[in-house]
Amino acid sequence: LGQGYNLFSALNSGALTGLRDNNVASYFLPGDLGGVYGQLTAAAGEGVPGQKYAGGRLGYATGPFNAAVAYGQTKTANTSTDFKVANVGASYDFSVVKLFGLWDQNKFGSIKQNLWEISAAAPVGAGEFRASYARSKITGGAVGTAFNNGKANLYSLEYIYNLSKRTAVYGTAGRVSNSNFANFTVGAALNTNSALNTTSTGYNFGVRHSF
Repeated sequence: LGQGYNLFSALNSGALTGLRDNNVASYFLPGDLGGVYGQLTAAAGEGVPGQKYAGGRLGYATGPFNAAVAYGQTKTANTSTDFKVANVGASYDFSVVKLFGLWDQNKFGSIKQNLWEISAAAPVGAGEFRASYARSKITGGAVGTAFNNGKANLYSLEYIYNLSKRTAVYGTAGRVSNSNFANFTVGAALNTNSALNTTSTGYNFGVRHSF
């Protein structure tokens, strides 16, 4: 859900499962449950801290409406504290525009990152125009760091033009503004090499082909 860049942060937990998992096994519910869908996922850690993951998702879709909740946790080197993720998302297709909403919480010990996003996608000619706004706030960490009330706002715009049923070109622009010692950058999580309380702007152009 959502069309923006990812403001995901592992909150210094060492979790390696934010963007992808290794050695994954998943079970999906059958597709004939009256709109109910779901998934259970587990990833073997193989002795690597931050890689062992377990989580699940449950959703309901009917007509233009779709909503889901999900939860997952990753084992870390701190044997008493897991890195946890919970989120709720929904979308509704009005034909002329499709609206999305997302709330996500990442937690490690006393540190919490709450993120919410609203976005829209509208067909324009042979393509689709997308826009989103997201806000992140982190609490519970040491005073004077991004983990103590660090905030970030993201704005993004994207247009996808379909050259055919399988090929499209796209362009994206995104901008992140930081405050309270945060240093998020476009297309990344907290960036320790980035100056604090600044803005970050990025552009992305490419060609997509489905085989």
